[in-house]
Amino acid sequence: MRSTITDIEDVRAHFLDKDGGSLATLNDQLGAGIRLARSWHNHAIFLYHATKNALSKELYGRNVDAAADVIRGHIRDWTDKALAWKTPPEPWIIPQTLTAFTMLQVRPPAKYVELCQNVASKHLSRYNKGEILDWFGAAADLTLEYKPDFLQKICARVVTHATTIPGYQLYNLAHHMAIMDAVAVARGGPRLSYIADAFGKIFNHPVVKAEVERVRHKEEWRKMADARYWFANEKAAFSLDETERKSVLEFKVAEQFKAAGAKVIRRSTVRDVGHTIDLSFNFNGCSFDVEVDGPYHFVRSTGGQVLSYDGTTIFQTLMICAKHPDKKVVRLPYTVYHDYSGNQKAWADLCKAISEAPSGAMMVTSDLKLSRNLLTRCNVSAATAAADADLHRRMNTPAGQDRSLR
Repeated sequence: MRSTITDIEDVRAHFLDKDGGSLATLNDQLGAGIRLARSWHNHAIFLYHATKNALSKELYGRNVDAAADVIRGHIRDWTDKALAWKTPPEPWIIPQTLTAFTMLQVRPPAKYVELCQNVASKHLSRYNKGEILDWFGAAADLTLEYKPDFLQKICARVVTHATTIPGYQLYNLAHHMAIMDAVAVARGGPRLSYIADAFGKIFNHPVVKAEVERVRHKEEWRKMADARYWFANEKAAFSLDETERKSVLEFKVAEQFKAAGAKVIRRSTVRDVGHTIDLSFNFNGCSFDVEVDGPYHFVRSTGGQVLSYDGTTIFQTLMICAKHPDKKVVRLPYTVYHDYSGNQKAWADLCKAISEAPSGAMMVTSDLKLSRNLLTRCNVSAATAAADADLHRRMNTPAGQDRSLR
């Protein structure tokens, strides 16, 4: 970091400037901003506007992932300083910072989330609909755990705003509410009745129904259909996802399973969920499905060394198992592939463990074991970090951002 950056206003101007700059400048200015900040106001500007500009406006060339990595590299310092301050954040700052964490796919520390809830609970009446929706988005995408009383308050608050929420945001809200309920189930707890109640009040309201229909869109409609299936077992007609999309990672994983003695069987689409399974195998007479998960299925710790599944991935898994409870659905993190690639015995042992496991959802852990807890964390090894860097290079080539790599 250049020691010549000493003026907090110059740093603020950089992050509010729409012209952007180089990745090196972004790194220097963010480091300086965190060092110089003496208030929550300035501190929040650096995180929120750095993230918004880097990811939304593509100001740092087209290398969006590299820009995000620069910001992620400062997140631990950012949260450490924020938590050290004796004064609480201003209420309006909190939704913006949660949005930044969501865009970066980084989960803030539990103490930070608790601090935000304590402050916001006293000021919920001052939050507009967009700020309330930010709370739902962060909880769903980052699998944040809110206190029951706070969650009930934001559910009540979003009900009061429901008839003024635009249609496209209603689709996202429905999806986020379903994810939050599913993550509570993944934690081993009961369904959250107050989320289901709020969902019913919102999406059965005639004004809301009319707004949803007004902006009906194929992909967004899938979110609504999934949410209604989750909360009320309502089945909706929508086209099945039959597109043949295979990622490079899926092919490599398939080779590992085949070498271990598993036979590849025809991939299937889960009806009423509309999701095509990545890979399906038969091993010793046992059939099982494997979802191969690249880095965009995960959220990171502030230090970046720990990954866990995001809310959408958990929700999708539980939806599949709710429709087909007899299925064995195995989620395989890309970290596992990179750490055990070529270890034929390890993959054979995994196949045996899957064949002996009961039906339901499970994930493969960092030590190649099976866990029923989809919130189990994965470690980022050197092999995984190198694979991440390679993925980012390919994602940002002039050929375009191929989502099949993810």
